[in-house]
Amino acid sequence: MVSKIESVPNLKNENFSIICNNCIGGFIYQYYNIEYKTPTIGLFFLAQDYVKFLSNIEFYLSKQLEFIDPKESIHFEQFKRYVDSINFPIAKLDDIEIFFLHYKDQEEVIEKWNRRMSRVNWKDLIIILAENETCNYEVIKQFDALPFNNKVCFTKDHYPEIQSACCIEEMKDPTRLWDVEIIMKHFDITSFINNRIIKLE
Repeated sequence: MVSKIESVPNLKNENFSIICNNCIGGFIYQYYNIEYKTPTIGLFFLAQDYVKFLSNIEFYLSKQLEFIDPKESIHFEQFKRYVDSINFPIAKLDDIEIFFLHYKDQEEVIEKWNRRMSRVNWKDLIIILAENETCNYEVIKQFDALPFNNKVCFTKDHYPEIQSACCIEEMKDPTRLWDVEIIMKHFDITSFINNRIIKLE
């Protein structure tokens, strides 16, 4: 559970769905003590897969999860030296993969994924990319070009030419985890959520 400051700012409207490539989305829901309205909780995408997923999000989220052995992953060469320590489920949605890092088995994944999918508010999406070791400048540019009204990319370096980018310099420290209070030092999450654009139809 992410730590909270003594007084958490109020949100005007809590009926939003955060789509994120790692645990930040879940941390934000926890920070404001509100219900998860997204299936992208406790998991991660490799950066290029995540941008591809976002480019056709309704298509991908209409697909059934297909669980695979780590050795079947299209990304196996990137993590094969760690394969013996992978004790969490990996699943495909069509041609992209999701790593369910904080789930004990496939049954837990399916139960929580389906329950949270039923809560997604398609008219009120908040899209977040957190730079990770699989991310690069081209991926960040691709993310910035995606046609979402409410998106932010948290990066480890400054990219003033990237409209959606916000640099969180503390994340250059590889021992740090993404944390809402750290992000709040650089980016007003409450204001971002309260001033988001909501689809009317």
